[in-house]
Amino acid sequence: MNYLKSLWRGHVPLVHTYWIVYFLVALPLLYLPRRLLEFQANEGGEGAAATGMTAIGAVFTPITAAYLVFASVAVWRSAGAYEGSAGWASAAKGAVILGALKFVSELALWA
Repeated sequence: MNYLKSLWRGHVPLVHTYWIVYFLVALPLLYLPRRLLEFQANEGGEGAAATGMTAIGAVFTPITAAYLVFASVAVWRSAGAYEGSAGWASAAKGAVILGALKFVSELALWA
């Protein structure tokens, strides 16, 4: 639990927070629902994709949203505390903004 608190507060080094917590976990969560829908559409046709969209969206949207908020806050705060090059901190914050925009665009799938 202390590790999660440290992440949330930005006390974990940026390199770990960005590459492990955000890049390896959060970003794949942004793409997984779309890939599952594409697979289902190829296997079962349009009707199956529409039915699957609701089920997949109901499962992955809240999970993705919660994790993305957590990971984004952790990266943002770690970047704010980063003592290295300001360019790396800015790049990490930019990636967080782009990830949030990507998530919002993916929400259109479920609407």
